[in-house]
Amino acid sequence: MNDIYLSLLIVLAVGAAAGLIFWLDARGKKEVRLRMEAYCAQRGYRMEEVRHRLRRETVIRANGWRLTTGIEASDVETQSGSAYTVAYTRWQTDPAGREGSPLLWVGTAPRAAVLPGGSLPQLLAAFGIAGMDAAQLVPLNAPLQDRFAMIAADEPALSQAVDAMTRLLADWPENWPLRVSVGMDFARFTITGRRFDQPGDLDRVIALGTGLLEYQSSVIQREKE
Repeated sequence: MNDIYLSLLIVLAVGAAAGLIFWLDARGKKEVRLRMEAYCAQRGYRMEEVRHRLRRETVIRANGWRLTTGIEASDVETQSGSAYTVAYTRWQTDPAGREGSPLLWVGTAPRAAVLPGGSLPQLLAAFGIAGMDAAQLVPLNAPLQDRFAMIAADEPALSQAVDAMTRLLADWPENWPLRVSVGMDFARFTITGRRFDQPGDLDRVIALGTGLLEYQSSVIQREKE
């Protein structure tokens, strides 16, 4: 009889612990949602939560752009029995239509790849750039040259790129892997492995996006002159 009572107590304890975990998880998600809603309301943004079987993300929209940040799980389980998950953040011009050829790519890169003698084909492959035989590696100002690579199409209007990227990336966090591409009719970037729900982090991400739009506008204006 004592064994039965002991087993019952163990089952109740495990159930209570599981219930507490689920309650804390639900409370945490609610706190994040309320914080994001307050953030968007204060700044005049629109917010939407998107939930799929393997993906949960928050979409923030404003005039001309949208920011998506979330977590996606795979169908493949790890050795521990849990699904593999990855966080992501994407900013892009909105609405997304037919895009022309990119003019500029910027991204975090190994230091060896951006020093003299670094492999441009290797960087092109890492950035997913194909069919750009005229692409050129653009030197960045220190200390950005130790962290980022910038590749430009053979376009005279890109002479402003170094100053613009130096300003926009001067205080970019070390642990936010970045990929940027800008064209005459679009701009976008991704931050892999990161999901954001804190106002300061969101402000920093959006500041890069709006800065890219300003740069794009200056390029367009110069092309018209």
